[in-house]
Amino acid sequence: MRRPAALGVTLLAAATLAVGGCARGRDSEQRPEVQPAGEQVEVPAAREELSEERAREIVVEATGVAADEVTVLSRETEGEVATIVADVPAHEKLLSPGGDRKERDERRPRREAVEMRWDLRADRLTDILWTERLQFADEEPVSPQEAERTARELMEEWFPEVPVAMTMQPPHRLNRPVYVVLWRGEDDGVLTGDRVVVQVSAVSGLPIAYSQRVADQRPSPDEIDVTHEQAIEAARETLAEAGVEHAEEMRLEAELVLSSPAHPEGGPAWTVTQAGRGRRGVAIVDAMSGDVLETASLVGQSSGAEDDNGEAPERR
Repeated sequence: MRRPAALGVTLLAAATLAVGGCARGRDSEQRPEVQPAGEQVEVPAAREELSEERAREIVVEATGVAADEVTVLSRETEGEVATIVADVPAHEKLLSPGGDRKERDERRPRREAVEMRWDLRADRLTDILWTERLQFADEEPVSPQEAERTARELMEEWFPEVPVAMTMQPPHRLNRPVYVVLWRGEDDGVLTGDRVVVQVSAVSGLPIAYSQRVADQRPSPDEIDVTHEQAIEAARETLAEAGVEHAEEMRLEAELVLSSPAHPEGGPAWTVTQAGRGRRGVAIVDAMSGDVLETASLVGQSSGAEDDNGEAPERR
């Protein structure tokens, strides 16, 4: 696996997919049949504890640093995901704690912490975060184009080939010196559940975080049984039964994700949100059965309505 010489890979624990409009209609005659979710998901066998040696190998593969320069601080395994925290040499572009790029004292080389999750079944990165790379300075010389190039290098390095188009949203600045670059998989305008999110420092140009998700299932939009209107009605009925005031008059929107991270088996689901500024999440509706899988309080919580950088998505 190739690795850019001057770039580390950063991976942010990803939030859920942004909600927008849906389109459907591709002819599915040439698609392989999609089996019911219950037949696709295998029950993973119990795994042995992740060894320190294997954890170090994963960090080396993810960061490109030499094995003898990696200190594993913690490691744990939950299901098919390993979580690792390690100490590695700091990138040369990282500002000093004083906010400049002073030469390092060779007797005390600077270090930085990295946190990452690794999919043990697929043997690939899920997300990685360099905890000290969010920095503030008077100058922020990195352009959106530079941030996009950095993000694209990481995506090409880590994201596997998928049989759908990955559509990029232009880099945008957060309310801190960070650019976010997002790719989402689409099938005839419907989100597939494939996603890459990269955060890049506007100060140093270094990646701060990288997150990716590969869809668990790939049904055709034409195979979805529950319509947009039925998903909204199911969510509305749930709100009414829960005693939410004015549930019948509430303006709701829904977006289909063909492999939703909110679905217990990674299957298709509708994300239903309250329309308007902020678009607060209301419910997740199974797109095959119409069952409401998950609901969220309308007071200060969301259920899959926020976008991949944790902020309210813009309407598409």
